[in-house]
Amino acid sequence: MAAREWFAYYAQHFDTVELNNSFYRLPKAGAWQLWDEEAPRGFTFAVKASRYITHTRRLTGGAGPNERLLSGARRLGEHLGPILYQLPPRFKCDDETFERLAAFLELLPRDLHHVFEFRDASWFTEPVFALLERAGAHFCAFDMPGLECPLRATAGLLYFRFHGTGRRYGGDYPDAELRRWATRLKEESAGAEEAFVYFNNDIGGFAPRNAATLAEMLGAERAAHS
Repeated sequence: MAAREWFAYYAQHFDTVELNNSFYRLPKAGAWQLWDEEAPRGFTFAVKASRYITHTRRLTGGAGPNERLLSGARRLGEHLGPILYQLPPRFKCDDETFERLAAFLELLPRDLHHVFEFRDASWFTEPVFALLERAGAHFCAFDMPGLECPLRATAGLLYFRFHGTGRRYGGDYPDAELRRWATRLKEESAGAEEAFVYFNNDIGGFAPRNAATLAEMLGAERAAHS
């Protein structure tokens, strides 16, 4: 089908998506507005924060860059969901970076959901979870070969990303593995108000099928896939 028809087709099957292009460049005002206008009722966009914030400045850039991102994202209106901050690999938690995260959390507006994905295991600690809880922020759990991540909901929200099976960003999740994840996700999200679950794009196109299968196992009407 024509590229202009992709989103409408996608929204027939899934009720949320992660916007990944905001990680690479700030979308123009017209792009945010178009996404808002084209999204059906009940559809939610998760917005990935700029790599300038998370990878270049590593949370030290002050409020300005994030305010520019959020001012655009707010154009999504009722379709705006969580803001995802994906920290880089080898960005470790120590006394200085812990305080850096705490200072960054102080800058974030409380009327939005802010989610943090840490790509280093040194962040998977109770003090970090407690810091996020106090700030009303959320931990991003994920499945990724080579890095064991705890499944944890914070501040009433579960956010989970599937990054591939067998190899990063690729592979087809077998039904038996998805069944195990469905059980774990149900258990961990029992006390949460909301849950967002995404599958990373892969060259083989397995993500949409895996998302639909997991949604059926969870009893959801539609699935989430990025």
